Amino acid sequence: MSIAQFADVGSEVSYERKYARDSSDSVVREDRAFNLNATICAHLRDPSAVTKLSFSDKNRATIELKKGGRNGERLELFTNSRKSQNVDESLFLCSESIRQVTLGSPTFSNPTIPRIVIGEYQHFWTYTRTSDDDEASAVSANVLTAAYVEPQDPMFQDTFNDPVIVYSHNLIFTR
Repeated sequence: MSIAQFADVGSEVSYERKYARDSSDSVVREDRAFNLNATICAHLRDPSAVTKLSFSDKNRATIELKKGGRNGERLELFTNSRKSQNVDESLFLCSESIRQVTLGSPTFSNPTIPRIVIGEYQHFWTYTRTSDDDEASAVSANVLTAAYVEPQDPMFQDTFNDPVIVYSHNLIFTR
């Protein structure tokens, strides 16, 4: 769960996502709460893994997880930046920079200290329309996730702004 969007990096899963066209400006918007809940539960293979998910604003999500799991008990996601670009009718690009704070109960090795893990990563999404038929429309996406080290990490002086690892996920969206 070091990357909430892909809670089990590299696994192949299937889950529902929701998007809707905003009637006021005709822009398609993601149902972020539904989609984040769906991806976490699918990757953990536990439909009840998320007990509560809320956004205090558009840049901060709090995700409470089922007690007793090895993935912590609460995630705080802070979106530090977002960018998007509609290249043409069939290509859309976007990115998000995220700080994830994972909070959990003390561990056996540190029985008096609550567990806190901080991670920084950025998702780079490329959405490509693969069908123009509205009834059978399909979209493929590639997501590159670049993970960075924190300033307190000894590797920080060597890596600074460079990612220490990059993951790639391919997604297929169908109606």
